[in-house]
Amino acid sequence: MGLVTHIVAADELMQSAQALAQTLLLKSPQAMRAVKRLLARHTRRQLDEEIEDAIEVNAQQRATADFREGVKAFLERRRADWPSMKAKV
Repeated sequence: MGLVTHIVAADELMQSAQALAQTLLLKSPQAMRAVKRLLARHTRRQLDEEIEDAIEVNAQQRATADFREGVKAFLERRRADWPSMKAKV
């Protein structure tokens, strides 16, 4: 997002953060609220897309032989013998 503008040493972190906070306090409260809402909306939208991707990949993996073997091995309290380890790549 390009939010990192500089890096400070650990012992300067609090002083630098307080200086930045003081600078932000001088900005328009209305503009700051608008930017915060925009960033939150952008993050939510990105998170929604990432969750959709995760759901799709999870569903795909649940249809694999590795998944079935993993569940079976878990229920039988043994180490899994992954079919994909035997597959030719």
